[in-house]
Amino acid sequence: MDRYEVVKDEGIICGFLKAIGAEEMAKGETFYICTSFRPKKIDEDKRAKYGKKIRQIYLTKFLKKNDKGEFNFEDSINKLYEFEVPKRALTYNIGTPDEFCLPQSAMVCYIIPNPSKEFDVSISHMESTLNIIKDYIHSPNNNDLGSRLCHHNGDFKSERSKFVNKNWIDFDIDVEYNQENVQEVKRIIKDTMLKTKCLKNIKGILIQSSGGFHALIKNGCLCGNPHFIINDLTNNLKQKFVLKGEKPIVFTSNGFCPLPGTLQYGSHIVTYEEF
Repeated sequence: MDRYEVVKDEGIICGFLKAIGAEEMAKGETFYICTSFRPKKIDEDKRAKYGKKIRQIYLTKFLKKNDKGEFNFEDSINKLYEFEVPKRALTYNIGTPDEFCLPQSAMVCYIIPNPSKEFDVSISHMESTLNIIKDYIHSPNNNDLGSRLCHHNGDFKSERSKFVNKNWIDFDIDVEYNQENVQEVKRIIKDTMLKTKCLKNIKGILIQSSGGFHALIKNGCLCGNPHFIINDLTNNLKQKFVLKGEKPIVFTSNGFCPLPGTLQYGSHIVTYEEF
């Protein structure tokens, strides 16, 4: 049976989870991981027809410590293998001439490197769900609210970003590179981080994705305005490389990044290195 491939290097995955502090997680915290299909990687005609479905995050997992208070890396890897579902699971209009299977070349596996506080997430989700139910009961036309309620009970995405232990900040860098110059791109990014006055006692992780890099920096290292770091990165990189998009470098404290050790877009193995 033809299945999606997600796990590519178990050693890289375990090393990264250890690097971001999986073994130091508090009780009741979880790492949120999901697979997603990027619309920009799908043919334009199929994008127009299946856009709303394609934009959904299809599969989600939560990694946490076991009842003994230990983070079991083997169990976590097994959970990731559960993402490797048959391709039929993500096929639309099965058995018709219009049948369409979401391609491996559009799939990426993401992680939020900061663990979620599950108790707070659950409480917030229950409160927001009750508010929708109240509106549903008292609304004369509740069809839209019914649909909203069903969608709302997906995987708590709307609340999750509000309740995280912000151990890491992230600089998402979209830059064009190839295998011949990738080491030079890395050198510029790391040198900029190490020399800026806005960071101190740096502990960082540089993730290489198919379209750029994520520079994760330990939150306690930040001692200045992160936008100054963005300016320095932009000025230093554009001297030799092409930055992509209107905002090629974005700072976030609770966003997603590709999970190292997984297969991105069917051909790229996401990797990382510590600095």
